[in-house]
Amino acid sequence: MSARLYRSLSEGLLFLHSARETESMARMTERFYLAIRGYYRVAIICFYASIAALLALGIVGGIVGDDRINSLPFIVRLPVGLLGAFGAIGILSLWLGMIWDCAITSKLPAWSKVKWLLLLVLINWGGGLIYYYRVFKDRPLRPQVSPAISG
Repeated sequence: MSARLYRSLSEGLLFLHSARETESMARMTERFYLAIRGYYRVAIICFYASIAALLALGIVGGIVGDDRINSLPFIVRLPVGLLGAFGAIGILSLWLGMIWDCAITSKLPAWSKVKWLLLLVLINWGGGLIYYYRVFKDRPLRPQVSPAISG
């Protein structure tokens, strides 16, 4: 009788342990996807800001003359250059991340995946922005852990 009780207790403890592991893995996965989404948001903001800064410098350069723009002090050119570098790295990682998401992670039908992958490959970072706003941004995070497991 005690062997049967011991076996049922150990099975119950194993179930509890595996449920806790499943819950912690789900939380880690959810945090990972939240971090990725936050990174993509920051990358897009840096990209837009660098484009705006370059447009502003181009407009100002057209008004005052190109010679004055090229002789701006280093302290003024440094933030614009860093913003451009971070924007370029961010938009490249966004593009690669959207290709990965479309090909591997998303639950889109096969034909839809092919169309999105063609768009991503042919239009590169522009396709990445389109995919981000049309598919990735509005998609919910991974399925939550059921209340029975987290209880």
